[in-house]
Amino acid sequence: MDLTLVQYVLAAAILFVASFVQGSIGFAAGLIAIPALAQIGLSMPEAIAANLIASGLQNIAGLVELRKDIDWGIALRPALIRIATIPLGMAALVWLASIDKTDAQQVLGVIILAALILQLTARVKPQEHLHFGWEVLAFSAGGFFVGFCGMGGPPMMLWVMAHNWSTQKSRAFMFSMFITSIVPQALMMLWWFGLSVGTAMLFALFSAPVCYLGSYLGVKAGDIVSRKVMRNLVYATLTVVAVKALVMPLWSSRPTPQAVESVPAEHASLRQKIEGSSS
Repeated sequence: MDLTLVQYVLAAAILFVASFVQGSIGFAAGLIAIPALAQIGLSMPEAIAANLIASGLQNIAGLVELRKDIDWGIALRPALIRIATIPLGMAALVWLASIDKTDAQQVLGVIILAALILQLTARVKPQEHLHFGWEVLAFSAGGFFVGFCGMGGPPMMLWVMAHNWSTQKSRAFMFSMFITSIVPQALMMLWWFGLSVGTAMLFALFSAPVCYLGSYLGVKAGDIVSRKVMRNLVYATLTVVAVKALVMPLWSSRPTPQAVESVPAEHASLRQKIEGSSS
């Protein structure tokens, strides 16, 4: 991870904001941090690795607080399904890291929009038990997407919402899912991507005070400001981020008039092609 001092400061600020949002509404840290970190110069694997450690620290603190509410008998099987499918997502991440950066940002934009639509439209009637097939589907998808883009929460959240659990039990379960996969995912990333993601993880670890401060202030803000208002602000921000990721590469790829004029006159056919592509 070869960044300038300004980029390191920006990365720490992004982790602070993501932690603030996570503390205030209880989700969306990865949805905010990963595309923003990629925007300032980190590769996708580096951005995912940094968010993995930063969000992991918050999840550990949350699970310690709710340790009496976690039922490991229920959590064990979903955790194993999730961990087993992370390598599939990691293989897809290798492809994502190999394509053009603007194309990768567009992929992220699509995923963010899909996650938002899922959060906004999913209406599930809570019940005591779900069929095992839904468990496999939710946690396989969660494992794949956390390996692919670091955003594996929405499918699991939908499964949790389908149970008539208390808020504390639901939060403790989600914390347990994130925590049980931190070490396996970190080891897989180090094996697949090497030293650069290790540096990103160390950076996130050293940024722990910033993350905890953001989380603390976010919790306080969530107590003062209506969570519905905070949630709507985050949804609006994520929509802008996703649309920008989708649209900006298309706009920036259009050749400028200066670029057209710079083509020598003797290459008239090439010049006509450029002008045609910009029309």
